[in-house]
Amino acid sequence: MTLLTVTGSIRANQDLTVDQDTTLTGNATVNGTLNVSSGALTTSTAQKEAIVQAGPGSGTLDVSSGTFTTSTAQKQAIIDGADIQGTAILSSGESSTNKYLRIDGDGSCSWQQTGKILQVISSTYTGSTTTTSTSGTFPSALTVSITIASGSRVWIMGTIGGEGADTTYTTFGYMRRGSTYICLGGASSNRRRVSNFQRQESSQASNTMAMNFVDNPGAGTHTYSIGVGVQSGGTVRINSSRSDNNASFNGRAASTITVMEIGQ
Repeated sequence: MTLLTVTGSIRANQDLTVDQDTTLTGNATVNGTLNVSSGALTTSTAQKEAIVQAGPGSGTLDVSSGTFTTSTAQKQAIIDGADIQGTAILSSGESSTNKYLRIDGDGSCSWQQTGKILQVISSTYTGSTTTTSTSGTFPSALTVSITIASGSRVWIMGTIGGEGADTTYTTFGYMRRGSTYICLGGASSNRRRVSNFQRQESSQASNTMAMNFVDNPGAGTHTYSIGVGVQSGGTVRINSSRSDNNASFNGRAASTITVMEIGQ
């Protein structure tokens, strides 16, 4: 049974409690409290969207100067029935444009910061050189500088190839920021801390190594480099084979360093 049918407008300057069915085809303005917590509020999808988004609409329920009281189930029904998605989702209070809405797993959602690649700088070394250094040789072509903003990080990726010139020697891969070695293994007695390593057990063995690290150096200009070293008494060639004979079975490699600024 419908207790009250309104085809025009209704205005309530005080609290309005609806205990029975009410049909409204016009506008309702409530300056007090509209309480339908024990009943049900039936609206169209467009009207639900207007309620959720606080936007105007035909047949609008206006409680902007008062209070709209409903049960939790009814509030959820309004939200579920509003079919809010895509560009209709509002992000009031969030000024950043680089965020996404995450399902937190506890029945709630939250706006989260996304990362983005702001710039990419890369350099490739195609020459060939030999080193006997234990602490590493760093070709100038495998050194790059990048200027980053506050809050950004740097993702460094490097690949350096070559071959040891001696048997039973270990080749070391290194990564540096300026003169500071980064991406190092943990300290362990006499063991050398390096970014990567390979043990050579034959007279000719490839020593190509990859290094990958995300650095958080702070705002400013930072210089990164990759290089290789070798166990004391050994020799390693960068980008070429041990013999480097002029034959089709010997290769010449390209070594590369790439750095990327990852923003907030």
